[in-house]
Amino acid sequence: MSDDSKHIDSTEKALEVGIERVRHLPHPLEKETSEKLTDIADCLNLLAKFVIDESRYARIVHSQFRKRLEKN
Repeated sequence: MSDDSKHIDSTEKALEVGIERVRHLPHPLEKETSEKLTDIADCLNLLAKFVIDESRYARIVHSQFRKRLEKN
C-alpha cells in the first residue's frame, strides 16, 4: 500500500471518528438538538465520502498520467 493510500485511509478513519462523535454525544440532549446533530452528522458523512472518493480518484488519474509520461 502506498503512502498516499495510507494517508487517504487514515484521513477517512479520522473523519468517520469525528462523525460518530457528533452522532453519539453524551445525553441528556433535547430531542430537537439530537435530531439536528444527526442531520449535521449525515451531512458531514456525505461530504467526507465525497472528499475521500475524489482523493482516491485523483490518485488514480495522477498515477495513470505519470505512467503515460514514463512511456514517452
